[in-house]
Amino acid sequence: MKTPRPDTYHHWQKYEIDHSRNPLFVNIPNEKKQEIWNKIENDYIKKYKQFVRIDFHWGLSGIWILPFPGAIFSGTVEKEEDFFPLPKRLSNRLSKWVYYIEQNAFLDDNFNWDAAHKEGTAIAIEIRKYVPKNIYMEYGGFKQIKMIKGVAVELDIPDFLKIYMPHSAEVPPLSPLSF
Repeated sequence: MKTPRPDTYHHWQKYEIDHSRNPLFVNIPNEKKQEIWNKIENDYIKKYKQFVRIDFHWGLSGIWILPFPGAIFSGTVEKEEDFFPLPKRLSNRLSKWVYYIEQNAFLDDNFNWDAAHKEGTAIAIEIRKYVPKNIYMEYGGFKQIKMIKGVAVELDIPDFLKIYMPHSAEVPPLSPLSF
């Protein structure tokens, strides 16, 4: 296997594909995995200093540091106070979003995950404005949030991955209840 970062490639293969069956990567044919990984390395890993996802998980800040874009079963949580400085109103909004899901998702069989994800996406888009451009950000799996002409926008999943996805071609952020 020729890759500049063999440990990261191995992690991608072992945890995101084999163990966790990440829907972004699991359907990539074996003969295409190296090609796809090289694309991830060249277009993302070499370009960005760090990879960040805004996503909910019980009792945590909602800020995840990823080893590479699209990782949904890998990464470490970042304490909000150790992250980039955010305005108090935005910090409060993130905390309230996490708290709301914690307090309601298990208790309400009709919990509205679509609304929770819509708010999470809006928060992530707002946070993008305060994060340096050499930091990759996403909310949904491999749906980059990027500043374009001064506006934070969420991009679609790249075509080089979308062709291997199930018919829905959509990977929502994981809810803790989807495991």
